[in-house]
Amino acid sequence: MMRPLLRLHGLLTDLGYLAAALSLVGMGVLYCMEVVFRYFLNAPTRWSLEAITWLMLIGTFLAVPHAVRAGMHIAVTLAADLYPRQAKHILTVMNAVGFALCAFIAWISWSENVAQYAGSIETIGNIPIPKWWLSAFITYGFGNSALWYLRLLFNGNEPIAPELAILPRPGAGPLS
Repeated sequence: MMRPLLRLHGLLTDLGYLAAALSLVGMGVLYCMEVVFRYFLNAPTRWSLEAITWLMLIGTFLAVPHAVRAGMHIAVTLAADLYPRQAKHILTVMNAVGFALCAFIAWISWSENVAQYAGSIETIGNIPIPKWWLSAFITYGFGNSALWYLRLLFNGNEPIAPELAILPRPGAGPLS
């Protein structure tokens, strides 16, 4: 029963990572479009900078769970470097703390999502949209990251490979 759920969790993370890549492409296209419209056509848009901001938030929080799964997140390894024999235990503690913090932040974010929805709170800007549409991605990013930290704890703190073969495997990147 758990294997299909774990596979679904991995697939959801992979799709989020691909959507994050598309949001990065979208940000680049919109930014270039805005430069052309503003400086060459003298007709700046009213919405592109807001859309770029939204895409940045969405892309960031869709990509974070993939980084946690692959162990590509920022880590201060001073303690593990100073005490190499205890590195495994230190990593276990760090993953447990990562789980606790991400789960706590996801819970706070979820509470705020519900309050934003109940209060019909909208963004401030040229194109107001319901704020929970954006903050839901924060909840997703932290909640999914918490699940990945938990899975890492039960996987011996080893990075977990993506489900989709088109994504980079942990330790297979150009900087490895």
